Amino acid sequence: MKETYDPKLREVLAAWQVSPPQAPRFKSVVWQRIAAAEARDALGVWGRLREWLMVELPRPAYASALLAVTVVASFTAANLHASYAREQYRVESARQYLASIDPLAMATHPGKAR
Repeated sequence: MKETYDPKLREVLAAWQVSPPQAPRFKSVVWQRIAAAEARDALGVWGRLREWLMVELPRPAYASALLAVTVVASFTAANLHASYAREQYRVESARQYLASIDPLAMATHPGKAR
């Protein structure tokens, strides 16, 4: 594409300025945002955490993510507990079996033999 030099067009473009009107109460809104940011900074870690828990967490995206994490953590904890209980049962069963066939234990406790 060949560029053409048009001095009249350049003059019009150079003089053209966009001056959108300022939004009503623009300065007060800006100062309100600055004040809110400063107040958030002054809360400290615990204040921000409390604000996040009360304001942000009830939003559906965060609530569903928290629910999913809770379900996965619950299943993991239940699985670990069941695995530990199975292992304890296996160890106790093996101990009882060995005690039931131990000749020394049968000799010292004849009433407990099967």
